[in-house]
Amino acid sequence: VPFHDVRGPKEEVSVKDLEEQDDMETRKLWQHVAKGIRTGDFEAASREKTKIENEQRQRRKDEAAAETPWQLKYFTHIDEDPTYTKLVKLCKGVPEKEDAYIFQKPAA
Repeated sequence: VPFHDVRGPKEEVSVKDLEEQDDMETRKLWQHVAKGIRTGDFEAASREKTKIENEQRQRRKDEAAAETPWQLKYFTHIDEDPTYTKLVKLCKGVPEKEDAYIFQKPAA
């Protein structure tokens, strides 16, 4: 089947309450941005988004200065993705090679 059949029953999303989530989990981290968008307060959404992005930029700068790169939790870096390489040749895309990451399912 070349495409995913979306006509089947929907699977309900189940996530922890915000209080139980790690500070870097998406829903917790971006909650104020999402609230601003939902309520139409785009100034607040923009301000919160900028705050998150600036904090992340500073974290990367601090890591670089301390020579302690961010440790990936769920992904492993690979220098080349064979699927990407094959597809980019079919599409005559650029760049021909791209580094990539493989998802590592957490141990249960």
